[in-house]
Amino acid sequence: ATETQVNAARKTLADAQAQLAATQQQGMGSGVRQTMAPFAGVVTAVQTTPGALLTPGSAALTLAPSSGLQAVVGVTPEVAAALVAGQPARLQPVFDPDKTDAATVLSIAGVVDPQSHLVNVTLALSPQTKGLLPGLAVQAQMDLRHWRGWVVPRQAVLRDASGQAYVFQDDHGKARRVNVKIELDQAEHTGVSGPLNPDLPLVVLGNDELRPGMALRVAK
Repeated sequence: ATETQVNAARKTLADAQAQLAATQQQGMGSGVRQTMAPFAGVVTAVQTTPGALLTPGSAALTLAPSSGLQAVVGVTPEVAAALVAGQPARLQPVFDPDKTDAATVLSIAGVVDPQSHLVNVTLALSPQTKGLLPGLAVQAQMDLRHWRGWVVPRQAVLRDASGQAYVFQDDHGKARRVNVKIELDQAEHTGVSGPLNPDLPLVVLGNDELRPGMALRVAK
């Protein structure tokens, strides 16, 4: 072999040895190595593939603890204002509403999420919770406050010029006005309290044209 060929071979050998040393320094070629997770959990995402070379600081997988799980649900700003940290909640999988688990309100965000336009509420699941996996879609029930009253169709509730809320009941064919207090107002129903007679029908349609004592006719 010529001197040029010998020098080229030496350079190739030196490059290979340098690459081998760098690879061994990164942990390759030293057999199987095990890395223990700091806690028991469930793998929720894998960011690499078998045989891939991981760079320092990169993530190989995402691990969620199997205990101490949390859930984030969105509520309207009005509902968020009535919630307090520490109050109980009930959590249900969206696709299995018959299953209910206890939870506790951990925190209420102070801003509206720009994507959902709701306020995020973080719930801490009970340590006894089983069967809820990370990433599962859930819905929550939380008591805002307790009151005794009636849940009526929203269109049944009217207001007069002074702002007083009231409804009409059918008192044996005559319109009977009953002043009420609105306790809870939602999309299709309104919670009210007041001296309603549970034995008298509630007027839902055409009530905005009624006056106390007017004769009523039931539409069929």
